[in-house]
Amino acid sequence: GIAPIRSFLQDKLYKKQRGIATGPMVVFYGCRREQEELFYKDEWAMFKKEGVLSELVGAFQYDKPHYPPKMVFVSDKMAELPELITGNLLE
Repeated sequence: GIAPIRSFLQDKLYKKQRGIATGPMVVFYGCRREQEELFYKDEWAMFKKEGVLSELVGAFQYDKPHYPPKMVFVSDKMAELPELITGNLLE
């Protein structure tokens, strides 16, 4: 589930508030439908605003306009946005 990722961000925020530097973090979030299954939506926005979440990329399998005919998976989003992965690894 997504809860462990949320706890990593909570820890990053805690460290940042105490002056400890942390690196970038991109979260690829996969679920069936954004409206029903994008948990902690307000917290993701807060983490981004606070600078501990670089980017939240959603892969919503059954949301229109993708379904039908094509479902969208996290691997699809990762392939579409390789710079988010390689850029952060090289940073």
